[in-house]
Amino acid sequence: MSSLQKIVRRKAGFEMLVHIGELRRINYLAHYDQDNIGGNPRKGWAEVLLLKDLGELMPIEAYAYR
Repeated sequence: MSSLQKIVRRKAGFEMLVHIGELRRINYLAHYDQDNIGGNPRKGWAEVLLLKDLGELMPIEAYAYR
């Protein structure tokens, strides 16, 4: 694996953590605060799809750890 691939995977991993936190925030706003603007399902699905795309950059081994 090249050093560029390692950099891309590391950055994708950190970005995934950031967006998981954002998805959690949107979920809390929708469920607990009944906020229709901040907890808009479209925002949540946008985060889910972004996480799916970032996950494509991660190695398969990353999913093997439990």
